[in-house]
Amino acid sequence: MIRRFAFATTLAVALLASPLAAGAAANAAGVTVLSSAFATPLTLDSFSSQITPPVTPSAVAQVNAFIKSLVASLGDFVSAAPADGDNYALTFKDGTATALLQLDGQNKIANLFFRNATGPKLTTALNRLFKADFVNDAWFAPSFLAQIPANQVQAVLAQNVGKYGAFKSLEATKNGYVVHYANAAVPVQAFVDAAGRFTLLQFPPPSG
Repeated sequence: MIRRFAFATTLAVALLASPLAAGAAANAAGVTVLSSAFATPLTLDSFSSQITPPVTPSAVAQVNAFIKSLVASLGDFVSAAPADGDNYALTFKDGTATALLQLDGQNKIANLFFRNATGPKLTTALNRLFKADFVNDAWFAPSFLAQIPANQVQAVLAQNVGKYGAFKSLEATKNGYVVHYANAAVPVQAFVDAAGRFTLLQFPPPSG
């Protein structure tokens, strides 16, 4: 199960149409599940059997690869802590991220989604991207370029400058990054691989 964004993809597991675990016990279970996922690869048994369509070995492998890429770009996993709702704050040696995690009644994964990553590698990659006059293919992972060519990224960046004015600064927040243009603040979600190449780049609507 893959949820598509403006640029590239990130991974998500389809939400169940059945009862989900709730409350403090679910939060504790969620911390355990996430901590385990960063210590030991997930398996088919890690996911709820009620997910439709069923989770495939290929999907599990993609989720595990994405978890590895988080560690590669943000450093060793340190901890997970309940945040608001079904969100968990993830702390890494060199950065942070958020996981949206929902469990079924057996504490199996019903929904899993990562976002809001921040860290030195991401900051460097984003600053390079927004300050550059031209986008370089080498700044993007092959998996990204297989879906979105660099010239399309270039076009969107130019469009943003045309709409919002010149790039001014980049700010890391608890909700990911905010790109400050002369006339607007535009949120951006991004992930990079161990080499600092983008694997995901998403521009939600601007906040103002």
